[in-house]
Amino acid sequence: MKAISLFLLLFLTEIPYGTIVEARFTHLNPEPFNLGVRVLRPVYAIVPVTRDGVRNVTVVMTIWLKRVGAANGVYDMPHQSQAEHFRTRSLMQTRRGYGYVWDNVHSRGFPRNWVLPKMWGCLCCGMHAEADLKGTPPDAWKDAIRMTVWVDNPVNLFQRTNGHLLLPTEHDKWSPTFHLETTHPGPLLPVVMETGDYHYRRVWGVGQRPYSFRVNLTAGTGDCFKIVEASYPMHKNTFCLPPAAFDSVCSTLAPAHIYTNEEPALYTVVGPIRHPESSRDWSGYYSKVSGMVVNYVTYHVAMGSSGLLLYADEMMRKHFGANQELLGLMEKGYLRLIDWDLPERAHNDTDGVGRPLGYNYDQGLVSNHILLALSSCGANLLVLIGDLDEFIYFPKPGRRWPKPWMRCMGGGEGSPLEPITVHRIHRFNAATTKFNPSYEPTLWTIPGTLNARINSNGTIETVPKGAVPHPLVQYDVLGTQPLPINQVKQASLPAAWIVLFWVHEGVPLYGKANMVNFKCVSILHIPNEFRGRYSAVDDKSLGSGMRYFRHWMFLTPNSTNASLWEP
Repeated sequence: MKAISLFLLLFLTEIPYGTIVEARFTHLNPEPFNLGVRVLRPVYAIVPVTRDGVRNVTVVMTIWLKRVGAANGVYDMPHQSQAEHFRTRSLMQTRRGYGYVWDNVHSRGFPRNWVLPKMWGCLCCGMHAEADLKGTPPDAWKDAIRMTVWVDNPVNLFQRTNGHLLLPTEHDKWSPTFHLETTHPGPLLPVVMETGDYHYRRVWGVGQRPYSFRVNLTAGTGDCFKIVEASYPMHKNTFCLPPAAFDSVCSTLAPAHIYTNEEPALYTVVGPIRHPESSRDWSGYYSKVSGMVVNYVTYHVAMGSSGLLLYADEMMRKHFGANQELLGLMEKGYLRLIDWDLPERAHNDTDGVGRPLGYNYDQGLVSNHILLALSSCGANLLVLIGDLDEFIYFPKPGRRWPKPWMRCMGGGEGSPLEPITVHRIHRFNAATTKFNPSYEPTLWTIPGTLNARINSNGTIETVPKGAVPHPLVQYDVLGTQPLPINQVKQASLPAAWIVLFWVHEGVPLYGKANMVNFKCVSILHIPNEFRGRYSAVDDKSLGSGMRYFRHWMFLTPNSTNASLWEP
């Protein structure tokens, strides 16, 4: 027991990377990360006909922009280190819908000794796979700007589906028409959509998913631009983005000397934790949420995660900065607050459409934002987009990240032209028979220690003695079957340029998706963490479809009940 406790204490206090270069931590005012993303708002356009039949409506767009390009990173995917030789044929003309052809590389003029990193060398036929691309002539490589675009209809701010935002019209009915102005005498650059029929067929429902665009920059275009939408050709939004090679986000989150394509960094991502009822008691609410965040982060770090990327507005950042435990996690790099300024948009259901916009109405935008922001990172970084009531779980006792990546998740697998870049993970409801569901939210607001053990008689010991145990110690019941297939969560390589993401799934422009065996990785979903809505006990016995469960982290190594499934 002493050895296990010492290991956990050392594990939780170790800093996995060096100096944090993108934020400063001042009491009550932790500066957020913007992840190198530029936001433009408002940008106007005219929609000929909205989904509710109104014609010629001026809509308001928000555009998030990220400059991507060849950083000559050790773990870059081929499309991230593209040269002009690769631009000769667009895959818009093929079944893939977007991208570039990577076959017959040498015939396009690349020397035989130009090679790609180990994991991705197979993508370029005939190329050796042991070195990198650092010897590439600098003028051969060009940047691009990727864009995520959302459109709001001021005439109807409450267009929605299942409590989430809905576009004024479908993608196939209308999309913005952009071009990019460069400084005189530079060219006008076309902006093209990244998505096509191939991608739309792989998701259900499109109207709740933002648009994805891309513009390839030419040599000498500079760092400042004006973007123009065809409906208002004299309206121009200006912005400046430095070359992608200057971006330090990826080297901060996943330094190549620590994380590799075989042992990548894994970050969880959670959207802004707003009050579900738009309450004025934000001080009391964020005090409770702070405890939840502490419990979430310490658990995931103990399971091997690199940390949490938490989207937060100014008020959230101020309250989280007042919590010493959260501030400590920020200083160690385990918790990073991502700058997010979209407001609350609660309303009453007066139009009869159904469930109003919820506290997480912009969850799809958050997901696409993080995937855009990290799309310049290499294959040594994954993100798992989820919620504060979801906890990654590796059923085999003692197994922590990154061991499952290569052993059973499918990391590094796939055909030569379609590596697996998206990993879909089953969720299981978890509950406790020890507390009434109405008390569970309180249980999670109290930060608890992971240095806890469940004895054979059911009692709990902690180090130090008498400390509050982590809430997961109390959870002893789990669903026998995973939640429906359309409610999985997705661990993605942002390097694969994931588009059309909404809550549970998105589509990679490069590579393909894989359903992970739940005996390898699963997600424990705590349905009562925010409000009591589910009971595991029915007439003093387990409810239908439930089984007894204990997390192996809190059991002795030789326990026969240490895992959900036999390894």
